[in-house]
Amino acid sequence: MSLLPLLLRLQFFSSLGLEFSCTLGSYCQGNVHKIKFCQWCGGPAKHEIPDGEEKIRAICTLCGKIAYQNPKMLF
Repeated sequence: MSLLPLLLRLQFFSSLGLEFSCTLGSYCQGNVHKIKFCQWCGGPAKHEIPDGEEKIRAICTLCGKIAYQNPKMLF
């Protein structure tokens, strides 16, 4: 998969003054960027690495809940 289309899109949106809360490395970390809205309150989601975590997660900007995709069940 070529990163050129992604780089061109990032450059275009950056030229409009839009900022991104993720890096190119996070682009390949699953489908977390498909989450646009909170499943609990419907607020918009931002994509950042929460404190104490290693991966980018979708975090609600209103209620602060973190959306986990395919969470592992611990018994």
